[in-house]
Amino acid sequence: MSTMYYLIVGGGGGGGTGYGGGGGAGGYRAFSEDLTVDTYPVVIGAGGAGSTTTDRGVNGNLSSFNGYESAGGGGGGSYDSGKQGGLDGGSGGGASAYGINSGTGGDGNTPVTSPVQGYNGGNAAFDWQQHQKAGGGGGASEVGEAGSNVTAVSGAGGDGEEWLNGTTYAGGGGGGGRQNYADPGAGGAGGGGGGSKLSTGTSGTANTGGGGGGGGYYLTYCCGGAGGSGVVLIRYLTADYGTCIGGTKTVDGSYTIHTFTSSGDFVVEAAGGWSNIAKYNGVAVADIAKINGVAVADIAKINGVAV
Repeated sequence: MSTMYYLIVGGGGGGGTGYGGGGGAGGYRAFSEDLTVDTYPVVIGAGGAGSTTTDRGVNGNLSSFNGYESAGGGGGGSYDSGKQGGLDGGSGGGASAYGINSGTGGDGNTPVTSPVQGYNGGNAAFDWQQHQKAGGGGGASEVGEAGSNVTAVSGAGGDGEEWLNGTTYAGGGGGGGRQNYADPGAGGAGGGGGGSKLSTGTSGTANTGGGGGGGGYYLTYCCGGAGGSGVVLIRYLTADYGTCIGGTKTVDGSYTIHTFTSSGDFVVEAAGGWSNIAKYNGVAVADIAKINGVAVADIAKINGVAV
């Protein structure tokens, strides 16, 4: 049996309102296992909605494959009293600040997995020059950046993680800014949406699990960006498996990759190519039917004539 490699990314969390915290990235979990002939359901989690009220951004939804789940990212905190803290998730949502009430970033790796599926969101910061600086959402490879205690800049989203296909997934959303007082944070690499200073935060990129950017403030409290939907990718050596179907199928050198951007089924119709089936203990059948390297059919001849 040959190994299949697969990646499961949950939906990103939505950003918060009004110098809102960035949404946390969806959980990022990579595996390598043998898969037998069977049908395997694939679930792709939607990204969480960005906040349009005083509430926090909404958590993303989980993605799953082969009995494993990656959690949705945590929603970003909003300016309203008691709602500044980011929510827990695959990666935690960043926090918002309002006055002296600086929120705390949400916890990543919730629920707990090993290796971790994501990191914490960044804390918010406040100074007496009215600089309210939100935290960025956590990403698959690092915590979201906290709002700066030195400069008038909100935190950037944590960067995501690169997979075997060379693409980075699960970046956190950047924290939102405020007119004349604080610049927004950038989105993390891997689909994280940037925070906004004067309008709605940027949404996370679809099918990356990126968190949504926090909303800014310009005469009114602006909404957070939505989190990006999740994704499942499955990769194997083309020569090592028979027919597999499901998702969008592409060839990358010696490998085949199935990309699921919506829920469906992955079907393994044969767990090995014919070149592997026609072997005994790893030795080709054609080679077994030889004596001292000479084909049996040739040995059974007298002076070159078949007996």
